Amino acid sequence: MVAKVNIWKARDKAISDKKNEEKDDDDNPKMNNKNIENYSPDPEARYGCKGKNKFWLGYKRHHKVDMSQGIITAVKVTGADHYLRSLH
Repeated sequence: MVAKVNIWKARDKAISDKKNEEKDDDDNPKMNNKNIENYSPDPEARYGCKGKNKFWLGYKRHHKVDMSQGIITAVKVTGADHYLRSLH
């Protein structure tokens, strides 16, 4: 699920912030999961990735299904960077 935020404005705010301590390889300020709550209007959203080139800002849905009955028994929503091992 993609977060409904204006990510470009948040990124520009992070880049222009002189107090931003997160830097890229060229020592330029950046926005990432460590400082996103300071700049994004949706502070619980996180960056996630699938493969090397598909990145998004938002959330993941996790479902637990009883396969014998075909019934969803649990649902959880986490930040996109979260890996959930089990739903209890």
